[in-house]
Amino acid sequence: MRNDPDARMFLPYEPPRPPGSPLPAIPALWEKAAQMFARVIEHIGSTSSFAKRWRISRRDRAELVNWLAPVERLVRACIVTNAITFLLETVKGRKLLRETPKMASPEPPKPPGKKSRHSIQIPHPGWHTIAQHVQPAPKLEAPPLAPEDPFDPASWGANFRVLGWKFHANDERKPPKKKRRLFILSLDPEPEHYPSSRRKHEPLRKDQQDPPALILARRIESLRRIIANPGPAISRTARFIARYSSDLFNDLSDAIVVSPRWFHGYQAIRDAREHVASATATLGRPLEPG
Repeated sequence: MRNDPDARMFLPYEPPRPPGSPLPAIPALWEKAAQMFARVIEHIGSTSSFAKRWRISRRDRAELVNWLAPVERLVRACIVTNAITFLLETVKGRKLLRETPKMASPEPPKPPGKKSRHSIQIPHPGWHTIAQHVQPAPKLEAPPLAPEDPFDPASWGANFRVLGWKFHANDERKPPKKKRRLFILSLDPEPEHYPSSRRKHEPLRKDQQDPPALILARRIESLRRIIANPGPAISRTARFIARYSSDLFNDLSDAIVVSPRWFHGYQAIRDAREHVASATATLGRPLEPG
């Protein structure tokens, strides 16, 4: 499908929710995310076949992201809402929220400075004589591993980030309009690092990069696994939220925005934004005993 005004005439029509109508529940939004993801698969085919494409143009990539990004945004909003609901409405979640030690907010990264090349090394007295009596440990060779297919989805990881820290740049030429913290806790709109198809023991050379189609295919596969089984991601997000003060999550719904370039999911993401805003507002209230 081409990314032009004529192609938008054939996109799935999603009418806005009538004023005063009840907000769809989170399970209905999960079903909506599964339907939207099915459109992505219908658009590209299987992830294994798409990963083998040797070239993908910038226009094709932008079009695919316009199909994929709203599904990711909707899934992250559903995960956050489910995680907060677990923390507030279950006995195990309230215990986790109450007993988890709170961590301090991370500090912004320090600007890179010049490293001193001057170093002084003082050997330990007698290390020459000690080294003569030390027997080197025998080297154990690791058994050779079977080669894996980099285009097989079974060999890919499933890293799907939900919450992350964003640091504001300290630009004195353009002062901020209002005072804000140096960091905000937000939904991760587009993770920078996706799971690699290579194993950890295999070094990655500087001149060795994965094809863009393979990177996008891993991104789609990680989203498919989350939709199929969101439980582990919800548990990780709940533990992450329990480690910090609830004040950091006040503006979390502001990170859920809808882009006019997207091809679907407008109303569903707006509904998910209301769920996140309501959940974070409830998170700041005192916990009831129990």
